[in-house]
Amino acid sequence: PSHLAFPMRFSVLTYNVLHNFGATRLLRGRSPGSASWASDRLQRAAELVQRLSPDVACLQEVDPAAEDAFDRALTGYEKAAVFRNEDLPPKDGCAIFVRSDAGLEVAGTHSWRLRDTAERHFPASAEIRGTAGLAAALWRELHEKLSVAIALQLRSREDSSREMYVATSHLYWDPRYPDLKLLQAFLLARELEGLAEETPLVLAGDLNSTPLADGRSNGDG
Repeated sequence: PSHLAFPMRFSVLTYNVLHNFGATRLLRGRSPGSASWASDRLQRAAELVQRLSPDVACLQEVDPAAEDAFDRALTGYEKAAVFRNEDLPPKDGCAIFVRSDAGLEVAGTHSWRLRDTAERHFPASAEIRGTAGLAAALWRELHEKLSVAIALQLRSREDSSREMYVATSHLYWDPRYPDLKLLQAFLLARELEGLAEETPLVLAGDLNSTPLADGRSNGDG
């Protein structure tokens, strides 16, 4: 089908901009000079994105201050989508900006919490809830985490039959919970597969994982 070929060169950037809650924690016990870094870090981060000039910029840990900073500092960009967690102290989430002259128009936006897709992809999960054991513990951990994802459906302005998706997410950070991150990654992949089907898709996010994390590959190929 024609939509399987996207005859354009385009660039995608992913950047965890660090929410203010995390930045404050990072600066505890640092030298007084670190305060100047904190005061303008979001402005400099936005200037870096502007200088690199990607067609699509996927941002993570976007709290209200970061959203405002990038709105003001990024010229020639459209804030295509933002999805933040209002229930957590950082009030952060993900955002996607699209360069206005990239030849792309936003045909649709999709945002969700990873945990909210669990029962759709694991229909038998209702049997786990309220039980004991490792599976139940993992299920509780999954539902305590509010990791979000955004997917943009993009269309070529020159040929509306040409479409693609660009998605971003931020998986749980703690290396002590690889099983949880694996489950989140599975749910993200399944949701994106169902959303995009055969349409080309680019996933750009902070996945808090390394390619050789399980030790099964020597890195060749």
